[in-house]
Amino acid sequence: MLFKLPQLSSLLFLLPLLTSTSTATTTPSYARNATTGYGTITTTLISPFVVRAVISNPPINLYDYKMINDLYDFLLALQADPTPPKVIIFSSTDPAIFIQHIDIHTLTPATPSFNATYSTHLVNLDVLIVRLLRSLPIIFIGEINGLSTGAGTEFAVQLDMRFAGPKARIGALEVGSGVIHGNGGALHLTQLIGPGRAAEYLLSVQDVDAAQAEQYGWVNRAYKSQKELTQEVDKLAKRIAVFNAGALNGTKASIRSTGPTEKQLADDLVTFNRLVVKAETQKVLARFLELSKNQTRSAFEVGLDQTMLDLYE
Repeated sequence: MLFKLPQLSSLLFLLPLLTSTSTATTTPSYARNATTGYGTITTTLISPFVVRAVISNPPINLYDYKMINDLYDFLLALQADPTPPKVIIFSSTDPAIFIQHIDIHTLTPATPSFNATYSTHLVNLDVLIVRLLRSLPIIFIGEINGLSTGAGTEFAVQLDMRFAGPKARIGALEVGSGVIHGNGGALHLTQLIGPGRAAEYLLSVQDVDAAQAEQYGWVNRAYKSQKELTQEVDKLAKRIAVFNAGALNGTKASIRSTGPTEKQLADDLVTFNRLVVKAETQKVLARFLELSKNQTRSAFEVGLDQTMLDLYE
């Protein structure tokens, strides 16, 4: 089982700059509803150039084949659209979970559903998802008011901005699972909160709450209610969308130029590949599936910063 870095040469700001101010009511190709793909993303137009993409993948918003495929297809549709929105807001229908970790079945051959070829395909799609978030000329905002861990946090830290509600809990479980917070997750987190804080939370497998996340810079700002969170994020997105797309996208490109290099991202995959096949890692992953009751909405799954220690008892 070896995950390889897909070719990314075609992803770097190749879309034309947005100049249209059309408010045509035709349904854009990137629009999503419950019948699109696996139905894990639904889009709502907030204003002419602001779209809310709402994630729903019960029971725990698992980052599985359904969500990965839907996210990738959504981003590809945005890439192909001649006048995509200026701002996309990602939020969740689940009041307790933003996005959970990757489906453990993807990583362990011990499970009956494991397929090495398809697992490699999914991991490659995940790699492309975060590169598209980085390269598309769209401002991506995360609205987090619930648990975000593992792949969910890898996704969130690679958005352009993140805002938290009172129920937000953000962390990374990978070290506890025997691997690394990869796909650029640890690299981006270190840029956000510094190497010392990143080491503290990644190595101890602990979450931060909304107030801590704001204090450390993990999120831009924390709000005291879901209502205030949504109102303020919508207000910010609409304000951003007022301005010329060329200026927005040029600024995003400048900010993103300080991000991890392709070599660093490729090295992440090398390290992940080396660790995930180890016998001790596979033992932990099998135990994870057992304690989580096969990744259902169990006490283990909703309390991972505490229950991850149970894997080592």
